[in-house]
Amino acid sequence: MIASFLLSFSGILLCNATLSMQQNTRINNAAETLGTVLGIVQHTQATNYFRNVWTKGKLNPIRIGWMYCRANRKKAAYTFLSLVMSGILMFGVFSILNVINPERLAAQPYQGNSDIYVLLNSTADEQSTYDLMKSMPFTEEQKQKLYNISGVNDVYELYMLDGILTNSEGKKFELSIENIVNSATFENEIVEGVQPSQELQNGVIPVVINRHSPYYQELNMPLQVGDYLPYTIDTGYGKKEVKLVVSGFVENRDTGLVIYTSSENMKLLSEMNCKLAWYICLDDNRKDAATTIIKEIFTDDDRVNISVLADDVMALEDYFHNAKVIITVLMVLISLFSFINMLNTSITNAIARRHDYALLEATGMTKLQLQKVQQSENFIYLVGSFIGSCILGIPIGFLLCTQISKIPGFSYFEYHFPVLFVFLYLVAVVMVYNVVSIYQKKSLYQQSIIDRIRKTD
Repeated sequence: MIASFLLSFSGILLCNATLSMQQNTRINNAAETLGTVLGIVQHTQATNYFRNVWTKGKLNPIRIGWMYCRANRKKAAYTFLSLVMSGILMFGVFSILNVINPERLAAQPYQGNSDIYVLLNSTADEQSTYDLMKSMPFTEEQKQKLYNISGVNDVYELYMLDGILTNSEGKKFELSIENIVNSATFENEIVEGVQPSQELQNGVIPVVINRHSPYYQELNMPLQVGDYLPYTIDTGYGKKEVKLVVSGFVENRDTGLVIYTSSENMKLLSEMNCKLAWYICLDDNRKDAATTIIKEIFTDDDRVNISVLADDVMALEDYFHNAKVIITVLMVLISLFSFINMLNTSITNAIARRHDYALLEATGMTKLQLQKVQQSENFIYLVGSFIGSCILGIPIGFLLCTQISKIPGFSYFEYHFPVLFVFLYLVAVVMVYNVVSIYQKKSLYQQSIIDRIRKTD
């Protein structure tokens, strides 16, 4: 009896378990069916929404591209900022490279429009420059030899003496005095007053002051034409107290020299041959032959050094050419990283928005219109960053050149718009735009609408 009861109870439990499993299976199937129906309804509703908006004219490819660009503002800002910053950097660098002039830079120590200068070699003697002057490497006989060379037009002499200037506060400054090498060219540099006279005025030495010399700024003396200055000059064999009178002013940032006077005054003040250099002007048609002969004259004299403008220009041109190549390569690499970042952003967006493009295409948009959507977004990135680079980069380049021109030796720096760079930069922007558009076009045609929707689901 007990066995019959247990057998009956087991049969009831087995039947209930079987019915429960069948009921769960029906519920799951119903849920799956409902999910599919809801998915279809969802896609249908989204498609109907886009279709209604599209047919009402509220959306167009350009507006959709702008909406996509604003969808992820952080990523868009990063991409846009990297492109703009690389453009600004290149504008600044190429603006500076565009104004570098090796010929004008090399010509700065060649006074009087000279082609060669012969300067005392301070390393040839452990004693002072004065000892070299007293050894008289620059004689009238040597000068006459130079004039006898075919192709030599002029030989200008540079005199130099050391001295101490005392300002109004009693402070002493060691400032040398030099003669005006070429009066004709120096006349054009006078900004106030006149050149110093050839004779002493009642024992007072007329001088021209260089107001843009950094050593003049240290004097803290706002001088005017007619002002007198106490000056102690080293004549070569002793000290002499003299007075200087300001006859004019020049403004030359490319030299630290403060005081100029005439050659005649220098000869009267000095008790030795105080010639520091010779500046030699050559005929353009016979420069090479004359240069060779002049080098031979001073080859065995270690008291002097010879510098040739043509050689210095060539050396600087080679140096700046190599520097420009290296800098250009670095700038191209920097801009390349920015463009690669832009390309990566565009590719990622094209993959992530396949579902959106499928919905837009289902509403009636053609593939050509979808391409315009993608191109509009690319256009905003590239052209927007190009314009931003120009707006910010051009003033920065101008400001850099202006500031560099204030550095002694670089006063010739005058800003010139980098036309070639802007043209090449624009070409690079157009090329990247086309490359990205071609990739996105191929990606758009690879799959059908149904495949793109299914992959997303």
